[in-house]
Amino acid sequence: MSEPPTRCEPGSPGTIAQDRWLRCLSCDYSLTGLTEDRCPECGSPFDREHLAALASGDPQPVSPWGDADTIGLWRAFGRTCWATWFHPRAFAKTFPVNPRAESGWYFSLIAYALATIMIAVSTLQLDNLGDTLEFMGVLVVVALPSVIACETLLAGLLARMLKPTRARKAVRYPFWRGLTHFTSSYVIVWAAVVSVVAIAGRVTQWVLLSPTTEITFMALGQSAAVLSPLLWWRALGLAILERGKGSTIRRAIAVLAVPVIAVVTLVLSTVLCFLIVTSCVHI
Repeated sequence: MSEPPTRCEPGSPGTIAQDRWLRCLSCDYSLTGLTEDRCPECGSPFDREHLAALASGDPQPVSPWGDADTIGLWRAFGRTCWATWFHPRAFAKTFPVNPRAESGWYFSLIAYALATIMIAVSTLQLDNLGDTLEFMGVLVVVALPSVIACETLLAGLLARMLKPTRARKAVRYPFWRGLTHFTSSYVIVWAAVVSVVAIAGRVTQWVLLSPTTEITFMALGQSAAVLSPLLWWRALGLAILERGKGSTIRRAIAVLAVPVIAVVTLVLSTVLCFLIVTSCVHI
């Protein structure tokens, strides 16, 4: 049998009030009052000051995006995208309770800009530049604000339903809005899939001289692009299960609310786009 963990006696420095918020990032074991900076449950080492900062209500940088000053902007952006795409649960574990808001917005704007550029390149028609510019205008004016509105509504709902774990203060909305900011990188995956398939369809049409080829590829691209929202739902769902503090039912409802809000926002934005395009045609 393993020996019980050594903890400080009452009144010693290791039992200060903030220690009760320290929990292992690997197994969520309580680290209150431990004299050794190693989790007795799973053996993972920990930095007491780092854990205290993550649990505090003070704005904190999000790793690895917060390392942009030392490793470079694009490397930090790529590593953050990789973490949210392939390791969403581990990313949520180390996510600070109160992430810096301007950092999240900066990350989201880069993701939206890259996705917009991809779509613009894939839909560019030099022989009909007016239609391309009109489409991009609708995309920027309607689609992007709809994505931001979806993320904001979702963060507000999650803040109403669940408190983030390891939080000293009642910091709810900044935490969930921060997570929705950084999972917005999935819009790049969607844009990349649509763009690659659209360009492939156009090239194939030029080679085969078949007018139906591009339409077929576009249909395939839209079908394949459905995978991106599903992956986004998976990432947020794992984050909710990992960091959401509440009953099992409340957490399950929160996970199921993600696609509902996304679909409602998508339908409304599609209707609005249709109305705008229709009015432009009549003009």
